Amino acid sequence: MTHQGTESDADQHSAGLRRSRLLPWLVAAGVVMAIYLTSPNFRWQPGPDATPYAGDFVHDWLGAYVLEYGERDRFYDVEYAQQLQHDPEVLGYQWNVQKYYPLVYPPFYYPIIRPLAWLPYREAAWIWGLGMVSCLFAAVALLHRHARTVWSDRTDRSNKLVWLPWMLSAALLYMPVVESLSSSQKATVCLLILTATFLLLRADKKLLAGMVFGLMAFKPQLALVIGLAMLWKCQWRFVWGATATLTAFCCLSLSLGTGVCVDYWKFSTGAGKYIQTAGYDLTHSHCLYGFFTLLMRNYELWRAQVATVLIGCVILGLLVRLLRGPLQTNSRRFDLQYAGLVVATVLLSPHLFTYDLSLLLIPIFLIAGEWWSRRPAGGAALAAYAIALYVMPKFSMLVAAQTGTQISVLLLCGLLVALARGLKSCSEPMALATRPVRRDFSIKVGR
Repeated sequence: MTHQGTESDADQHSAGLRRSRLLPWLVAAGVVMAIYLTSPNFRWQPGPDATPYAGDFVHDWLGAYVLEYGERDRFYDVEYAQQLQHDPEVLGYQWNVQKYYPLVYPPFYYPIIRPLAWLPYREAAWIWGLGMVSCLFAAVALLHRHARTVWSDRTDRSNKLVWLPWMLSAALLYMPVVESLSSSQKATVCLLILTATFLLLRADKKLLAGMVFGLMAFKPQLALVIGLAMLWKCQWRFVWGATATLTAFCCLSLSLGTGVCVDYWKFSTGAGKYIQTAGYDLTHSHCLYGFFTLLMRNYELWRAQVATVLIGCVILGLLVRLLRGPLQTNSRRFDLQYAGLVVATVLLSPHLFTYDLSLLLIPIFLIAGEWWSRRPAGGAALAAYAIALYVMPKFSMLVAAQTGTQISVLLLCGLLVALARGLKSCSEPMALATRPVRRDFSIKVGR
């Protein structure tokens, strides 16, 4: 009887464990379905006042279409692209002719997504959405792996890491992620690239980390801070890896013709004034440039540009303090340094909308994990910042619309100051490194 009772208890425990592993995935799947079913961007309702089906995906598909069937030498011709976007014979969808989505990415980006043009627009949009969701899942899986291989090894609270399976649901409920997925933006791709870069740096695979980081060249404004920081800290293997990827991209761009490359260069040199484009909603902008442009909207643009440069110099000073001393990427100290680099990336980008704040899942996770696993002195303040970053985006936009002040930027500046001042008390000594990350990309639930 005792033996049978023991087997029955074991079976019940095993069944309960399977249910606990399955539930987070079911909740995450339900949230994904809710995002797409409730998004007005994914309702096929053509008309003269309609928005484009699948939101911003229209310019991605159009770029692939121009490369496959159009006049590629007119890639960055505004009139040509606008004509194609509103041609029902091309898109298969009629929408508001007063609106326009320009082709803004570097030339090499469009050959990469060229296969999208092989599918009708509507079907391609769903393939694209599946890809964006997959990038989010992969990024969360990598962060989950980092938690189990670092935090659980050095803390007596490892049995409390059972909250990790719910990371995916929490990420899906983060407002910038919802906006990114529902509008077909590429923020989850950027999140995956920066997450993979972090994990490879922590594993001391700097050449490969640089090669992966080089993929951020399709959004170069989000690559400047980390790239220049690695160059300043003489991380040469990282630099050579990034250079290899950039060289391949340059060759791919030149394969489209020098004329296309010249047209893109002319377009990019005017990016500083893109913020004045009609329809550019500054209440959705969460960078320093957008902050000061909104704050000084009744003044000339140069005033906002000067203020951005001045405060940008202060941000750079904070980064110098944050990265002082040897940069040991395989130490826990680097977790908070990388969190600060991502925060500075958001602040110093000349163009950054709400969906790009998906990148903040990295510092939110790293800061919260450092506090949860070690409870260091001063860590509670950083944890409070992490919570505020998670709940802030929607509230910040409402305040910006009413007052002209984007409080998200103020919060990010405060966090960077706290990281620069409190790094020593919130992490282990630089010389103490964690063991290399195991080659296991699976998500393990429970203990």
